[in-house]
Amino acid sequence: MTKVAFVSFRLKAQDRVSVEAEKWIGVFREWGFDVYRIAGYIRDPGENDVIVPELNSQDPQVESFREKVYGLAPGQADLHQEMTRMEEAVQRELLPVLREISPDVIVAPNIFSLPENLPVTTVLKHYLEQEKVPCIAYHQDFYWEDDAYAGGILDELISAGFPPALRNMRHVVVNQRARTQLEARSGIDAVCIPNCYDFSAPRVRDGFNDGLRGDLGIGEDDVVMLQPTSASLSRGIDGAISFVNEFSHQSGRTAQLLVTGSCDDGFQDGFQKLCSGSSAGVVHKPGWFGDRRESQNAKSRYDMGDAYAQADIVMYPVPGDTLGSPVMESVLHRRLILVADFPLLEELRELGFQFLSYDTNAVARTIKLLEYPVLMTEMADRNFEIGKRHFALETLRGNLAELVSAAVFR
Repeated sequence: MTKVAFVSFRLKAQDRVSVEAEKWIGVFREWGFDVYRIAGYIRDPGENDVIVPELNSQDPQVESFREKVYGLAPGQADLHQEMTRMEEAVQRELLPVLREISPDVIVAPNIFSLPENLPVTTVLKHYLEQEKVPCIAYHQDFYWEDDAYAGGILDELISAGFPPALRNMRHVVVNQRARTQLEARSGIDAVCIPNCYDFSAPRVRDGFNDGLRGDLGIGEDDVVMLQPTSASLSRGIDGAISFVNEFSHQSGRTAQLLVTGSCDDGFQDGFQKLCSGSSAGVVHKPGWFGDRRESQNAKSRYDMGDAYAQADIVMYPVPGDTLGSPVMESVLHRRLILVADFPLLEELRELGFQFLSYDTNAVARTIKLLEYPVLMTEMADRNFEIGKRHFALETLRGNLAELVSAAVFR
């Protein structure tokens, strides 16, 4: 039986890297592969799950080291010695696990694209060089796309390892823009496998979620604008609140902004001031929606699919960095999204998708569109069919079949 080991900082978490890794794992298990998870954090670990705490990118020691690398904390003079000590700790704990499992292929989500835990990356790179195990390096993000990773003290190490051009490594990116950038920077020719979704059962309004609005104190005739992100300035929460206010003022309709993510540390007071100064309603429910219905980890029985089903419009008012979940989940659940333009959005428009542009005419355009529900339905249905054609799990299965064949049976 083919053994596949997923090695990452965190798995089975709520971040998009973990979510997409689970889709890959599901496909591999459908094929009868023996799949292992190895990570610093694994929510609800089960059989074939191995927790190696030294891999966790959110471990306090790892976070402290990362802050020193990027000049946010004192102690840079001893970085190389500290790096060596942390590498030795990772070697002691990770390598015996890999040797015991003896995987036929390793999948490394974001290990070689973001310097979140440098010792892990260097140790895994050396292991792959020595053992020649085929590796699929899966890159959701790259360090050069985030200003937080600019000007690090260990830049030479970072540029050499993110990602390395090993003969036994196949590289995967999630959009064509990243593929072009990676090739220009390193000469690496990556495979593009976009994040995919289960289009077989889009969530609709049903008997289960009919009570959602009432549970949130939202009227049945209120216009619900869903922002499925954190409540933060970086996610444009100030602009979203202003938009909903202006929409209510111009349309004369009661509108509610539903925000599902947590509030950034240090922004709680600022967020409360924005909410208290709003003439429209702001419903903030972090942790309220689960990743599935009746989840024990959520504060309600509803999941995010129910939130989409009960929303009238979905908002993503800042430029995004990937063909990300808010955009494609809106397509999946047949909801129109009001989104700020960003380069990767053009990749979707070229496929025929239609989105509402978050610009100076957005309020008037949204008011007009809500007057024509049949047109909204037609647009949403067309987006759904395009999404199903290009981003369904069937597409993922085909892409992974080619990738694994090239990696393992080259």
